[in-house]
Amino acid sequence: METLQSFRLKRNITIDFSTFEAQLRQQVLGIIGMGFSTVQNLLLNLLDVIVIAMVSFFRLLDGRRLGNLIVRLFPPGLRDDLIRAIQNNFLGFF
Repeated sequence: METLQSFRLKRNITIDFSTFEAQLRQQVLGIIGMGFSTVQNLLLNLLDVIVIAMVSFFRLLDGRRLGNLIVRLFPPGLRDDLIRAIQNNFLGFF
């Protein structure tokens, strides 16, 4: 580094690092922004997994009652057809 400095001084060469600094600053800020975005996406995905696990667990516990509650929202004449269609389409999940 010293030889480069002495070479530069002997030849009276000036080096302007302002454009390099600006580009470096932009790249660092971009990397920091990507890091925050990645952390945010990871936390949101973790939240999705937790919500899906909770809904699935309670669905397994009270699935029959929940299915009956949903079916009761429809008129009595459509209930049998609705139950049959749900069982065929959702493979008996309800």
